[in-house]
Amino acid sequence: MIRQRTTVINSGPNHNDVIQNVNTTHLSLVPQPEHNFIVENKYTRTPEKFNYIKHLRIQTKFRGNTPQLSQLIFPYEFSEGINIYAIPQNINNPENKQAFYDQVQQAIYDLVGLKIDSSNWINNINSLYYHNVTPLNLNANHKFLQGVKLWKSDVDYELQLGDKLTLKQVVTDVPALQFQTERGVYKEIGLFLKDDSIAKGADDIVLSGLRVILDAKSTSDENVFKTMFHIKPRHRLLNGTIHSEIVDQGLHPILRTEVGELSSVADEDVIPGECKLYYYINLNRSLIFDQFQSVPINSSLVINNGNKNLELPEYKINEWGNEVMFEFDTQPSQIDFTLHSRYQLPNASHTNASVIHSSLPQVFMACNVKDDHLLDKSPFDSRSVLGGNYEVYFTNNTVFYHINHDTSSSVNAKIPHGVTTFDRVNNITSITVLIGFTMIIYVILKKVITRKDDVVVSENKKNE
Repeated sequence: MIRQRTTVINSGPNHNDVIQNVNTTHLSLVPQPEHNFIVENKYTRTPEKFNYIKHLRIQTKFRGNTPQLSQLIFPYEFSEGINIYAIPQNINNPENKQAFYDQVQQAIYDLVGLKIDSSNWINNINSLYYHNVTPLNLNANHKFLQGVKLWKSDVDYELQLGDKLTLKQVVTDVPALQFQTERGVYKEIGLFLKDDSIAKGADDIVLSGLRVILDAKSTSDENVFKTMFHIKPRHRLLNGTIHSEIVDQGLHPILRTEVGELSSVADEDVIPGECKLYYYINLNRSLIFDQFQSVPINSSLVINNGNKNLELPEYKINEWGNEVMFEFDTQPSQIDFTLHSRYQLPNASHTNASVIHSSLPQVFMACNVKDDHLLDKSPFDSRSVLGGNYEVYFTNNTVFYHINHDTSSSVNAKIPHGVTTFDRVNNITSITVLIGFTMIIYVILKKVITRKDDVVVSENKKNE
């Protein structure tokens, strides 16, 4: 049995004329003009068990302008690109450990077409972690997703595999919707709008509307239920935007983030004096973070996971990169994060630099709150035993106030490299060695011949 929970957020002022048809087998919804729906689709089913994978979580975020209403309700606040977390089980000997790596590699390849070697992972607080700045779509034909409808490609999603499989996908700007009963699928469709008139404060989101149950096995005529509930969100927003870009300095680029003046945190549930600003980023392996010299001013290093060798060239690093987080004592107006670049292999391009892409840093306020048990009661809460980038490093009573980047922000660093090919370098090296060897032989032979000539001259003089 597959359970489908579809949450439709009506961005209009009311539900007038939105429901076109509803009965025990069908539901038709049409948005009001210029107020298309925001939809989260969640599927749950019992998956095939893995021998060596205890938990697998894949979070993928595509670059785009996410509506603020979507951010407030559906928390997909993780790094752009693909983020993969894995916890092994039954690895009490080297053979089982390798079997885990083989099994998780095959599972990920089948799901997203990405092959991850055992040496590509890094360790975080409680799992293996892999990040790539390029987001990848799910394979809709995978056996785990049979009966699951992927509404659209190139949209944010999250997949978790453990005791059960959970897939969530959020789609914005959705026009008319049609639902009907389907054998083997229990469907619960909720139509809600955000009702600010009865909200108790900024930390209280009220959703009002109705739920419709579409179950092919049900014989009940009652399948429409008026519903209203309160959400205390774990992820929240601060007004304003920030800007991040690379300031080129040859081999030592600076990642500069303009923070400016941020609005203050004033929610009633926040404990006074227990908020701090954090800066979290996933760095490509071509960029070096020197934890002794590169920590931004007025901050302290909290997390640095990944290869910490500062001398190795890029092509000697197997790990995908580093996971880094800083905590700031005071709110900065500008954050300068000095990076260093690893030596790159020469290539045959017409440019003398490689462009290295990394995901944007996440800048947020983390605050402790009262009544933290209410955070878990939200049906949209994303906190899990693993993953969520920075989220796993905080306690359950922490809420996050995010600051969005502007559309022109990027982390694209130009790293100088030689303009040639590896074969050409080898050929030039071989020719140079051969020339040097020839010169040495020439000098040796010249000395031998000169010595023989001197001996002959000496003998001739004696004979005279």
